[in-house]
Amino acid sequence: MLAIIAAFHQEVGDYLKTHRFSLAGRHDYLRMYQSDMKPGVVVIEGGVGREKAEEATKLSIESYRPDYIVCAGFAGGVRQGAKA
Repeated sequence: MLAIIAAFHQEVGDYLKTHRFSLAGRHDYLRMYQSDMKPGVVVIEGGVGREKAEEATKLSIESYRPDYIVCAGFAGGVRQGAKA
């Protein structure tokens, strides 16, 4: 199992759409997505900040027992004037 954790939907939206992920569950502000096309993958939108990333990671471990966890995102790259 692979857990992909991101703060914003914009960071994973194209991946979710391409691989036909749908909402599999919610926990407060966290959203979990799964797809029949990628049965060994869960994508979690966790929100911004350290505490939210920690909570998303903890939830992924408790709920899905992933072998791997990937933190995906672009670290504020949506801010106006920000450069990679």
